Amino acid sequence: APAGRWTNTAPDRRRWQVHSPSALTADFLEIAAVSEVIRRHCAGGTTAALVTRNGRVIHSKGYGPGVNSGTSLSLLSVTKQFTAMCAAMLIEDGKLELSAPVSRYLPELNIPVNGRELLVQDLLWHMCGLADFLSGPGWVRVSNERHAQWLATMQPNGPPGQKHSYSNSGYVLLARVVEVVA
Repeated sequence: APAGRWTNTAPDRRRWQVHSPSALTADFLEIAAVSEVIRRHCAGGTTAALVTRNGRVIHSKGYGPGVNSGTSLSLLSVTKQFTAMCAAMLIEDGKLELSAPVSRYLPELNIPVNGRELLVQDLLWHMCGLADFLSGPGWVRVSNERHAQWLATMQPNGPPGQKHSYSNSGYVLLARVVEVVA
């Protein structure tokens, strides 16, 4: 048992803080708590956990058959919020313009135009009109760059900026723009 005591710092959120002379002991206890939560609530599934404190990784582990801390997992729609946040940060920094054509950032890409040119905001707001790779005849996980090249070979579903339609391909293309700009 560690020296020190447990105090409940936020009972409604179930956060606990250990008062201990050793940060290593606190890290060990936090890792044990993460493993216990995963054991109880994610039994039988595939889960990856990453715990950091002050920018330092204190726990990185895969749980489930064939999963370790280096396993690449396809997060699909979960990544859209992070892509949008990265785009917002680049917009705030003046490196990306919401109303700019995508071709400004990916000039080598010749996406067929159906109406006006595709804008960054069309990708962000699910109004791009692009073909969706998930609705095709099976898809394979590829890089954002390779996906963008595939999009250049596909006819759009509709003109950009006119109709809201949830778009996986639009966010993969936005992720590619973020990669290039960042």
